[in-house]
Amino acid sequence: MIFTKDNPPIGFYVYAYIRQQNSKTAEAGTPYYIGKGKGKRAWDKNHSVPVPKNNEYIVVLESNLTEFGALALERRMINWWGRKDISYTDIPFGILMNKTDGADGVAFNEPWSEARRTAYEESKDKPRKPHSAETRKKIGDANRNRKLGPRSPEAIEKTAEKLRGRACKEETKKKISDANRNRKLGLMSEEGKRKRSEKLKGRTSPTKGMKHTDETRAKLSAAGIGRKCPKSPEHRKKLSDANKGKKLSNETKAKIAEKSRNISDETREKLRIASTGREVSQETRDKISTSTKGKKKIKKDLIKT
Repeated sequence: MIFTKDNPPIGFYVYAYIRQQNSKTAEAGTPYYIGKGKGKRAWDKNHSVPVPKNNEYIVVLESNLTEFGALALERRMINWWGRKDISYTDIPFGILMNKTDGADGVAFNEPWSEARRTAYEESKDKPRKPHSAETRKKIGDANRNRKLGPRSPEAIEKTAEKLRGRACKEETKKKISDANRNRKLGLMSEEGKRKRSEKLKGRTSPTKGMKHTDETRAKLSAAGIGRKCPKSPEHRKKLSDANKGKKLSNETKAKIAEKSRNISDETREKLRIASTGREVSQETRDKISTSTKGKKKIKKDLIKT
């Protein structure tokens, strides 16, 4: 029977990773790792050795075992093939990359002593020592160059569930705010846009189909009251430069016009209240006047099409 990640063996089992090509230690077709597991363990990436990407090189030697039986067989197989890290007169004793003789699973572990358990309970709730600046830099550099593929909806939901309800400290919020404030974001180049488009093709947005609750809408509305956007003339200029030269298609213009015609009385009233008392400079009035010239003609053309 062929076992896979989606069709793992029943009970505990012993597995082997097979070499795909000749090496200095052994020929292709020989095992380079022996392990014991249950469920999807043989296909788990969390190993001290490389896990074969091709399922043909993951071989289940024996399945449907008890844990004790699997550990005993693992130990026997490791002793049969021998470990590479043990050598006599600079000659490797075996061909396996295992670091132990096996049988070091749960069944053979000694139970915790009372002193060890007490020490664990005492240290469990203590705050951990923060990483040094050098360690943080190493972690940052390692993650920065890490290439991650598209995440599955299950993985996204797990992360969201874990973070849901977690509140950031004020100090953390300030750090994030300062980091984003000093971040220089230029306009994305055409090459950058193309790469981003290729990367996102076929990926469904995690927020697709989701709707804000009334409570969330109220919070967003309250947060936006009194907010001045754009905040500064420099910000306005950046937005203006970004939108210069952009032309809307006739189809898009028709959609905007259709939406504008179907605004409800309630929305019109909200817009009226929001704009009441707002002062518009003469410069802005002139710009609006200039930009709206000839709009009626465009609408007629759209209606004809």
